Amino acid sequence: MSKSQRVALFVVAVFATVGVAYVLGVAAASFVQKIKMEKFRAEQTRQILAQMGSGLGKGVILPDAEFEDLTGRPVRLSEVVGPRSMVCIFSPDCGACKIALDRIKEKAVDAVSQSRFILISNTDPVEISHIRDSLGLQRCHYLYDRNGAYQLKLGVFTFPFILIVNQSLVIDDITPGAPDMSQLENIVNYRP
Repeated sequence: MSKSQRVALFVVAVFATVGVAYVLGVAAASFVQKIKMEKFRAEQTRQILAQMGSGLGKGVILPDAEFEDLTGRPVRLSEVVGPRSMVCIFSPDCGACKIALDRIKEKAVDAVSQSRFILISNTDPVEISHIRDSLGLQRCHYLYDRNGAYQLKLGVFTFPFILIVNQSLVIDDITPGAPDMSQLENIVNYRP
């Protein structure tokens, strides 16, 4: 091997090493950032729940209540919740709620996965119907919380407010704010 070939090989090896180090550094930084964000979000959730004073938390049973569906028919929350469901209390006026609904739309592509989402709002049912139709999320459960009675009972003033529950309404997770994609995937891909 000539001297120029050895130099070229050395340069290639240096660039390859620098490239690998860069990729590993980016991956490590991304991992550290994810851990920091999870800790930050958990602390924010604890603070919001403490301010709410409703006693909600993991392992607590979410209070059952009667709502109306979009046709005005009475429906109890316990009637529509499945083995693992996401209950999303939302307001159509909030930007984070729009993000949450778009994320649900992205992940819940079939009737079975859509049925695992329960969307509660005190917004007029006609407006909620328009939102449903514009998103194409026909199979989600839309519940009308007349006068915001349920959200007041829970002390929810942050939207969206996400609760992951089982069929007995036991809370598995709480997220004030838009859900992350892994939460949605866990709901969509859940197999009882």
